[in-house]
Amino acid sequence: ISFVHPEDQPAFIHLTRHVFSGQSDTLEFRIMGKKGTCRWLETHASPLRESDGKVYALVGVTRDITERKNAELAYRRESSEWTQAMDAFEDVIYLLDEDRHLVRANKMFYALTRTTPEEVIGQHIAGIIHPQGELTPCPVCRAQEEKRDEVITMESDHPDNPAGRPLEITVKIIRDDSGDATGILMAIHDLTNARESEVKLRES
Repeated sequence: ISFVHPEDQPAFIHLTRHVFSGQSDTLEFRIMGKKGTCRWLETHASPLRESDGKVYALVGVTRDITERKNAELAYRRESSEWTQAMDAFEDVIYLLDEDRHLVRANKMFYALTRTTPEEVIGQHIAGIIHPQGELTPCPVCRAQEEKRDEVITMESDHPDNPAGRPLEITVKIIRDDSGDATGILMAIHDLTNARESEVKLRES
């Protein structure tokens, strides 16, 4: 198995042993090419049995999945880079699809909503921000629904304020070349410190 990438050889050996023990199995692994290049393969292997049931060989179907794996790896890399960049902000930042389902968010979003990615990714934002329903018509929800850019100041006593602190909420609609909405980028900035600084300036 010298053609199998060294890091994948233990899994490849395990696959072979597993199939010879009588179980079908599937494995994704890499094979080495010229000049250090490699390609991803997916093999589904099944045992071949004699009339008495004893396994004497295996048969496998292998396909090249390099393009798919490269796309997956690129997506994970971009997602990781996005997460690291967005987590560096103290503001709440999150991305919705055009139907207002949560696509991704930074750590401040999960702190604000007291949720985890596993709980809310793919969920409609209304159910996350307003789990009890809107107590009053929410201006942020209206801007999202109507697909319009807007900067909204929401005071701490607003019934639909999820933080209980004064907030500046930015709604930015993402559009394709045809002008159709493809997503909604949201940013929530806590105005508490700025308000307190203003008060101190006035009092000084």
